[in-house]
Amino acid sequence: MLDLKPYGAFIENTIRPMIEEAQTLLSDLHGYGLYFCKEDISKIIHMIANKHLKAVIIQSIANIIITGIICWTLWMMRALLFQ
Repeated sequence: MLDLKPYGAFIENTIRPMIEEAQTLLSDLHGYGLYFCKEDISKIIHMIANKHLKAVIIQSIANIIITGIICWTLWMMRALLFQ
């Protein structure tokens, strides 16, 4: 059976305070004369998430290539040692 309590606790203890702090940040920025709306914040978060996803994909591809090079090198060493 799926227990939803951890998800509720995550939302209650992590997501809700972040939203409240974001609203406080927006009001503070408004006090300094910088005007952002929630749509701007949403676009910024989307852009950051997109860049992060691309970075993770590139890092994953690099790790796969490096692992392949190491495995190929060990395979060649095995072939040379056990002729």
